[in-house]
Amino acid sequence: LLIIKNCFENKSYILFFPHFFRYWTSAEETSKLCQRVQNWEERINPILEEEEQRREFDIHRYESELLENFDKLGEDKPFYGLLRKEAPSYDISRYFLASLTLSNTGNIELISSLSSNNFTEVSNELHCKVIKLERHHEVFDDSNVSL
Repeated sequence: LLIIKNCFENKSYILFFPHFFRYWTSAEETSKLCQRVQNWEERINPILEEEEQRREFDIHRYESELLENFDKLGEDKPFYGLLRKEAPSYDISRYFLASLTLSNTGNIELISSLSSNNFTEVSNELHCKVIKLERHHEVFDDSNVSL
């Protein structure tokens, strides 16, 4: 306050106020940014806390769980039939990612089957056909290859 009073007395307010208003505007923008960050943290923290309570995502474990559902090579099963019965909804995307990885490494073939009942109801179901049980990552783990 003393600085502002001296500015008016010395008529240096012409130099002071542009800098003061620039600072004030910057402080307001920073306050708005801080508020947005705080709002984001309030939204994301409960989601992160919930995620920490879920089982760890180990793609190899999910892949193994999918492959354990097959009894023989060439067997074809619907994707939803491969899921654990008590699987929570967040696990579906994890199993789907594991099935894509298994398809990419040649362990399973993903087959989309489109069916209709008298043209009134159309369903598109994903099937998985097991091609091989040898796991891609295990081949590299067992080969003792050094890089």
